[in-house]
Amino acid sequence: HVIRELKEIGVTVFFEKENIDTANITSENLLTLYALFAQEESLSISKNCKKGVRMRMRSGNYVSANPAYGYRMVDKQLEAYEPEAETVRRIFSEYIAGRGLSEIANGLTIDGIPRKDGKAKWRHQAISIIIKNERYIGDMLLQKKYNEDALPYRECKNNGELPQYYVKNCHEPIVSPIQFELANIL
Repeated sequence: HVIRELKEIGVTVFFEKENIDTANITSENLLTLYALFAQEESLSISKNCKKGVRMRMRSGNYVSANPAYGYRMVDKQLEAYEPEAETVRRIFSEYIAGRGLSEIANGLTIDGIPRKDGKAKWRHQAISIIIKNERYIGDMLLQKKYNEDALPYRECKNNGELPQYYVKNCHEPIVSPIQFELANIL
């Protein structure tokens, strides 16, 4: 696309490595072929990387680059980060005691407890995500989301399009399974 725009204003490009001169019409066709090959190679590499990630998920050896609130990654293992873990326990306790999501979020905001991103304002959606997240009992459900294979890549919620993998007891829990179950039946 850029090569054509340059050609329209009288600028040609010479690619030394490939010996392609865009002033020559056959060179433009050759350049298009090189671009197609490069795109296919990129897609192939991407698919192979995704396959490797899925294999690690299946075997239970997958390590997320983005740990949940309350955890930090230490030597490729999730470890509870006590200042945030205490907040997670508070969220579960208050929710089980009957406080609503917005009420809990407002309480955390008023108490000046920072979110994972360091911001002070909590929202009820964040509280809901924490309550539903199985990581807080030491388990992981992998491949909740996925990226489409076609360009442009978009992240999608996995509604059964791809297999999901549930790994039990893979890291330190912050809340008990009983607390988690109680919070998720309310």
